Amino acid sequence: MIDSNAVIWALKKELWSFFETEAHGNADYVRYINSSVIDICSFKDFTFNKYTVDITSDWSWWDISIPYQMQTLFILDEVWDKVSYCNFEDYFPTKDKTTVIWIWDNTMKTKKVWTFTVWYRWLPTPINIAGDLIRVPEIYKDLIILWAMYYWLRDEEQWETAAWFGKRFIWMATNLATRNTNTYPLKEDRMWENHIF
Repeated sequence: MIDSNAVIWALKKELWSFFETEAHGNADYVRYINSSVIDICSFKDFTFNKYTVDITSDWSWWDISIPYQMQTLFILDEVWDKVSYCNFEDYFPTKDKTTVIWIWDNTMKTKKVWTFTVWYRWLPTPINIAGDLIRVPEIYKDLIILWAMYYWLRDEEQWETAAWFGKRFIWMATNLATRNTNTYPLKEDRMWENHIF
């Protein structure tokens, strides 16, 4: 996790040459940081924003409120078997809805009476004030600072400089995503690879 005060201090230091940094208050910093985290999570599938939630259904209700999901990874039942689930377009035309689950935004529909564990991807808890911990691993600190600067520059209508920061963000986020999603590169067998040593 990252101390938001450290990010704010870095923002002030980085942007001192552009602006009188005191013109931006703590509410602005919080907004820049939260927007940065949202954009980072939306840009690539990183590993730090995966969560689980246990949901128990019963006969009296079929619409169950669940945490909003950016992506449903899979659903397991009580005996740890995968459960079939559908998107909006596939669920409603299905005649027999007793064997499938539908997840849409923050709603789960099911006619199964069971306890399910939903594995999903969503956003870390946003910060509310300067000093809160940003629930993102330390390795993403520079990326958060970089993208918070982008939002700062847009507030100041510095469009060209903001665009330059945007290009740097794409490069850096793509590079981090490559490292983050392939954390076991030596476990992969590549075709035509020579295993003779």
